[in-house]
Amino acid sequence: VFGSVLSRFACILVGHVYPLYRTFKVIRYLPPKMARNASIDGAAVLELKRVVAFWTVVGAFTFAEFFIDFFVFLIPMYYEAKVLFFMWLVHSNFSGAIFFFDNFIDEILSKHERDIDVGLERSTKELKRQLSNGVSVFADAAAKASFAALRKSQDIVLDGIAGADSFGRSASSGRSECFFFAATSHRCSKMD
Repeated sequence: VFGSVLSRFACILVGHVYPLYRTFKVIRYLPPKMARNASIDGAAVLELKRVVAFWTVVGAFTFAEFFIDFFVFLIPMYYEAKVLFFMWLVHSNFSGAIFFFDNFIDEILSKHERDIDVGLERSTKELKRQLSNGVSVFADAAAKASFAALRKSQDIVLDGIAGADSFGRSASSGRSECFFFAATSHRCSKMD
């Protein structure tokens, strides 16, 4: 009915822009009450739960949609249905996000919470290990490349000083090696 472009735009407005503004409002006005250690009224807690539940449901929906994305074109009026789904989620009269969160997401995540936490902990440790290995490999490669560039630049300078022939080769090629090794605190046996 709307067409995919208009429906996608409506999904973005209803499913992201409006809830983003509501999230901004909740975040902006709840912290001062919390900072004063004042009790938060029930309406504020309900609004906070709506906003957090909404973003949790949208995150789960976006994750699921990633896997079914190539089938979406087969579903008639998919984007129109998606707009209605987002409207149901965000509208305060329906509390669709809280319903969906309480009846589906909370049950699934609660059932697998320990496994998810263990998996996240293992993944974090492995990622840190891989990153530290990658950093050390990168640092070694950078050091080797730096030393090679330094050696080459020293060869060019010493060749120029020693009076290089027309091809840029030095009459005594051992000097640059001695200079390079002396600069890196290694002994050089080819001193002139």
